[in-house]
Amino acid sequence: ANGVRLGTVSTRSGAGAVPVTNSVCEFTSTATGNALTLADGVEGQLLTIAYKSEAAGADTAILTPTNRAGYSTITFNALGDTATLLFTGGAWYIVATRGVTVA
Repeated sequence: ANGVRLGTVSTRSGAGAVPVTNSVCEFTSTATGNALTLADGVEGQLLTIAYKSEAAGADTAILTPTNRAGYSTITFNALGDTATLLFTGGAWYIVATRGVTVA
């Protein structure tokens, strides 16, 4: 076992680290530009991050994984935005997105 609990949901409120122990993270943005970090996962791990709620209508969050491939940041702009990432070869790769801005 790799320590990742498949089919389980973690939560994150405000800026900080996105948990890598679950397969889904639902987050609440508490300000404009909440900075989210993402540590390395385990080889072959899939992680979906979903923007579930916010403190105010103009809230956003910017995800910057420690190791990433082909992008610098993922910005969550509105409720319902999601990003599904795959950790392989020592980096997080984007598999699918909905509504986010990739830079």
